[in-house]
Amino acid sequence: MLLPVLLLAAALLVLFAAVVPVLRLRHADRALASGDYDTAIAIYGQYGSLYGAQGRLSEARYQKACALLKEGSYADALALFTELGDYQDSSDLAGKAELGVISDKISAGDYNEALTELSQFDENEEQVASLMEEAKFGRAQLLAGIGKLENAASELEALGDYTGAPDLLNSVRYNLAIDRLSICDFAGADEILKQLPDRVSDAAVLESLAASPFDGVYQCVYTDTAGRTDPSATSYLWIHSVITTGTTSLVLGMQEDFAVGTVDAATFGDAAVNAVYYQNPDALTWYFSYAGSSDDADDTDGDCYEKLVLSDDMQTAVTSIVDSKTLEEVSRPRTRTWTLVTDQDTASAVRTGFQRRMAQDLGMTGNAYFADATDSTAITHYCSVENCTNPGTLVAEDALSRSYYCEDHRSEYEEDSRVQTQEP
Repeated sequence: MLLPVLLLAAALLVLFAAVVPVLRLRHADRALASGDYDTAIAIYGQYGSLYGAQGRLSEARYQKACALLKEGSYADALALFTELGDYQDSSDLAGKAELGVISDKISAGDYNEALTELSQFDENEEQVASLMEEAKFGRAQLLAGIGKLENAASELEALGDYTGAPDLLNSVRYNLAIDRLSICDFAGADEILKQLPDRVSDAAVLESLAASPFDGVYQCVYTDTAGRTDPSATSYLWIHSVITTGTTSLVLGMQEDFAVGTVDAATFGDAAVNAVYYQNPDALTWYFSYAGSSDDADDTDGDCYEKLVLSDDMQTAVTSIVDSKTLEEVSRPRTRTWTLVTDQDTASAVRTGFQRRMAQDLGMTGNAYFADATDSTAITHYCSVENCTNPGTLVAEDALSRSYYCEDHRSEYEEDSRVQTQEP
C-alpha cells in the first residue's frame, strides 16, 4: 500500500510543479494586459528563460517604458529603454525619452547642461532644434537677469525671430544703454541706442542726447576748502551731460578730484566729489549741490550751492560757492578758474578713473551689470566666461579690471594673465 501512495504523491508534485507556473504566467499575462506592469515584470522575472518568460519579461518592460514615456516620466522611461537595448524600437524611443529628460532640465532652468546634451543630437532634427531655441531663450532671460547683458544680447541676436526674442533683445539693449549712460559712457550708449527702434521707450530721445553730449575735462591748481593752493597737485573737474530714462534736455553733472603728477586711471577718482545738478538760470550758468560744510554759508540757517559759469567757447569755467537762498557768493567763495584739458591721454585717464568709481558705486548699490566692479562679498559675482550663469568665485584682476570665474571654468581662470601677476 505504501508504494502506490508514494507514487501518487510524486505524481501530484510533478503535476503541481507543471501547473503552477502556467497559472502564474497566465496571471502575469492578465496583469500585463491590464497595465499592471510591475506585477507582470515581477512574475516573469522569476522564471528566467523557462516557459518563454524572458521574451514576455522584455515585452512587459517595453510596455511599461512606453507608458512612462507617454505620461512624461522621461528619466524612468529612458532607464528601461536603455536596458532593453535593441528590443523592438527601444533604441529610437530611448532617444525620445532622453530629449524628454532634457526638456525637463530646460523647464528647471538648467540651460547650459541641456544645451551640452543637445549638442550630441542632430541639430537639424525638428524637436532638437526646438529644444535648443527654448534653452537658449531661457538662458538669455537668465543672463539678462544676472546682469550679463552683452551675453544676453548676443544669445538673442542669434535667435532671430524666435517668439519673444526680438522684444527681449530690445529691452536688453535699452537697459544696457542706460547702464552705459549711468557711468557717462556716451559713445558706448549711442552705439547701442542706434540699434533700437524708435518705438522702444524713449530710445530716440536718449540717442539724440548721447550722440552730442557735453563732455569736458577741466583743470586748475589744487585749492583746498580754505582757499590755499598747492602747485604740486592738479585738480580735475569733469563736466558732462547726465542722461538717463526720462531725460529730454541738457542736464549737467560734475565730478572733481586731484592728482599729483601724471593721472593714474587705476586710482584716480577714489576721492571723487560728486556735484548734483540743481538748476541753471541760463545756458552757461549752473548750480550744483555743494559737498562742503554748511558753515560756509553766511546765513547760519542756510546752505550752499556750487556755482558753475562756462565761457562762451567752453574753453574755461569758473566755480564758486554761493548761498543757497540768495545765490550770492559767500564770504569764502573759493573761486577757481578752470581750463579745458587738451591732452587727450590725460582727459581719457580722468574720465576712466571717474567711470571706474561710478561703476563701483553702482555695483555696491545693487546694479548687477556693475557687480564685478566691486569685490564686496555681499554681492554675487557671476563667471565672466560667455553665457556661463554660475557664480564666480575665482578672481583675476589688475589695477583697472577684475574678472570672476567659476570652478567649471578653472582652466580659463588659470590662463588669465592677471592670475600670474598675483602669484607670490
